[in-house]
Parts: sequence; structure tokens; C-alpha cells
Amino acid sequence: MILKEEGCKTWEEMLDKNNIEYISHFNMIPNNNECIYTTRCSQKKSDRDKGKSKDIYISNLNKNFYNKMERYNLEYATISDKYGLIFSNEIISNYDLSPSNLDEKDKKRLGENIRKKVLKENYNSILFYNTSPLMSKPYFEILVSTKLQIYFLKTLKFFDAKFGSYHLLESGFY
Repeated sequence: MILKEEGCKTWEEMLDKNNIEYISHFNMIPNNNECIYTTRCSQKKSDRDKGKSKDIYISNLNKNFYNKMERYNLEYATISDKYGLIFSNEIISNYDLSPSNLDEKDKKRLGENIRKKVLKENYNSILFYNTSPLMSKPYFEILVSTKLQIYFLKTLKFFDAKFGSYHLLESGFY
């Protein structure tokens, strides 16, 4: 088993036990020049044969993430069950593979490949966005295998607070 879960009663405890830092406030978001911002791939895909991740993965979660990253001109990537890490400018072929089809060896291999790619681009950590920590488990397993610092974020509104809509902070919205 890749993730340490024994004795964990909550997802927060599981993250903590695996050295995944939960981002609970916008000020905790690491700088984009050191940390690559990522999300997961999605089962819902376009009919295109090839394209960038934003053209292939078309779930609402993915579209919202890609739009937010592009709004603030932030570098981003997608964690893929097939390719590992897909940077926003890369072209990939469409595929049909679920995280449930990956065994521990596959997840470790993907994690090692992600690590190499992240370090090659001069990042030293990964921020992973998904709205559900429980549905993120296969991705946590892949990410823990990178042996890099991992951050977990479950709301995109923190990006507005950090990079854009500062007036919302003054109103007490955050």
C-alpha cells in the first residue's frame, strides 16, 4: 500500500500522515515559480483524437481549473492515469483509462515519471486541486510516489484571493 492510512479517522489525518499539506487558507498557496499547479484527468473527455489537456478533459472541474489558471496566467498541468503529468502546452492523444485500472506498480511508475518531469521544469513541489479528498486517493498514491512536497487544495476561490479579487478579502468573503 502506497498511502499510510492506518489509524486515520479523517481525510485530513490521512493527508498529514502522508506529508501532504492541506491548503486551508489562500496565503498557504505556494508560488507558481516553485510549485506546479495541477488537477486530475477526467472520465469525461471530448471526441477529439488529440489536443491539449484543456481540450481533452472537459468535466466541469477541469474546465473551471483550466479557466482559473489561464485567467491569472499561471503555469499548470494535469495528472493523467496514462501519461503521468501533462503540462498545459503539451499535445496528447485521447484515451480511456481509469485510475481503478492502475495497480501499485503503475502508480509508482507514474509518480517517478512525474517527479522527473517536475524537476526538469525547475519546480520543487506540486499543488493538487480536486474538490473531493476521498475521490483523490488514487492521485494521492501517485503523488506520494514522487517524493516531492505535495499540497492539496479543494477550492479554486483561493486563487482569486491570492492572484485577483483582493477586494473580496476586505469584505470578509474569505
